[in-house]
Amino acid sequence: MRVYIRNLPYRTRKEELLKAYSAHAAGIANAVIDYDEKGKGIGTGYFIVTPAVAKKIVNLEGMRLLERPLYF
Repeated sequence: MRVYIRNLPYRTRKEELLKAYSAHAAGIANAVIDYDEKGKGIGTGYFIVTPAVAKKIVNLEGMRLLERPLYF
């Protein structure tokens, strides 16, 4: 399952994103960080989904990374 993550801090690295999500929702397999035309950080998290993981992912809305809330 792909989850699009918005509002990433500019300095976010893939390893930080993986670590943050794996601490809260086991099952993240990979993450990709990119930047839009304005230079804003956006990411995609790839999760191995079970019903328990799906519920945890929903609860991560607004989770903070490097002092910024993340949104799906």
